[in-house]
Amino acid sequence: MSRRIADGILRGLNRWNLDMTLLRRFRISERWSTTFNAQFFNVFNHVLFGDPSVSLQSPTSFGVISSQYNNPRAVQLGLHVDW
Repeated sequence: MSRRIADGILRGLNRWNLDMTLLRRFRISERWSTTFNAQFFNVFNHVLFGDPSVSLQSPTSFGVISSQYNNPRAVQLGLHVDW
């Protein structure tokens, strides 16, 4: 990721994230089945920090990282019934 500034290019911090889905289908009868799924967002709970401040108007915060770019780990469960 890069940001274009007046005379050049500033590069931000590298960002990566791993999401995962597990899915299992259960047969209840010939006609009925159910599907259970679990979705994991940010599986390793890896913190991604925001880009540092580049404002020259505020020298005390220049180059300071003060925010988090991503959300903490989240899990979403689902159950689907087919007939």
